[in-house]
Amino acid sequence: SGILRYVRIEYPGVAFAKDNEINGLTFGAVGRGTVVDYVQVAYSGDDSFEWFGGTVNCKHLIAFAGVDDDFDTDYGYSGKLQFLLGIRDPKVADQAGASNGFESDNDGSGSTNGPRTSPNWWNVTLIGPKATDATAIDAKYGHGLHLRRSSQNKIQNMLIVGWAKDGVYIDGTQTNTDAKNGLWWVKNSIVAGAAKAVDTTKAAGFDITKWFNDNSNRFYASNNDVKLNYAFGLSNTNALPVAGSPALTGGATPPSDGFFDVAANYVGAFGTKDWTSGWSTIQANPVDVEEEINNNVTPARFAVSQNFPNPFNPSTTIEFEITKDSRVIIVVYNILGQKVADLTDGTFAAGKHQVIFNANDQASGIYFAKVVSEGQSKIVKMLLVK
Repeated sequence: SGILRYVRIEYPGVAFAKDNEINGLTFGAVGRGTVVDYVQVAYSGDDSFEWFGGTVNCKHLIAFAGVDDDFDTDYGYSGKLQFLLGIRDPKVADQAGASNGFESDNDGSGSTNGPRTSPNWWNVTLIGPKATDATAIDAKYGHGLHLRRSSQNKIQNMLIVGWAKDGVYIDGTQTNTDAKNGLWWVKNSIVAGAAKAVDTTKAAGFDITKWFNDNSNRFYASNNDVKLNYAFGLSNTNALPVAGSPALTGGATPPSDGFFDVAANYVGAFGTKDWTSGWSTIQANPVDVEEEINNNVTPARFAVSQNFPNPFNPSTTIEFEITKDSRVIIVVYNILGQKVADLTDGTFAAGKHQVIFNANDQASGIYFAKVVSEGQSKIVKMLLVK
């Protein structure tokens, strides 16, 4: 079918009829000759991504603020997927059913017809709607993973955060039996901020908690325990882990098969590299904590940290580091690309510096600070809330 690379699909999806919906991006029996890499679906009226059969392999997918499921697999789909990010709006869910991070069926009746739905997932981050205990979420929100109807998903290095009910929900007798027999699995993964790590129906003596723990999975009661930069919030999302995050360790090494990135031996879609920047609507700015606290050492590289506080009102601090005495220019733009402030244009000594942006005369919204120095430029995305 060709190549989809660096593509944004915005405001798609609609419920055409009962049980007949149009998704953000639908794959209908697409084969692995098709290239799919760096694709974002935003604000879909149904599932963000759905695969009906086929074997297409996909990397770097973002499901942003969709109505139904982030990623849905059916009818024998068996491709490979790596580096996926799902972000939810707590107030928006599918009123005709339930909204999940994953939903997976073999087919509508749950038969064992072949080929079985059996995708191979690596390095996925699913940020659910429940940021804190006080966050009000739509009652139609379901599970981080809803695995049902005889599907056989192979899942490793997954981070499931903020899905209130449970991280993994195993639904149905056949799905439970297949998990017990090792025909599908969830391994080397983390669930945080849920009432339960794993739950099920019709387990018939299958100890799912032992299954979860024996597969090198971990459960944390609080979202904060996984130490992400700023995972919740549609306007300034940063799902990268900070230094000391448990997601940076305990991951398995992906297969060396020419498709998977074998260096991604961490849990979730991100290690220290932000692959969302420059093409998606997400502009994460990872913070190098070690360099930030080490004020007496000349920085090894030109760096700009996420502004703080963020969101802010009316002032925020932009911090940058330069490796040598250099000219530094900082300009602030609004969401329309219009310049709203010249913060500085002068020579700074090597080291760490801070500049304050006072937005007292600006309207609430998203702003971008462009920092130019040493022949490079870096951009910080900032949120003003009045």
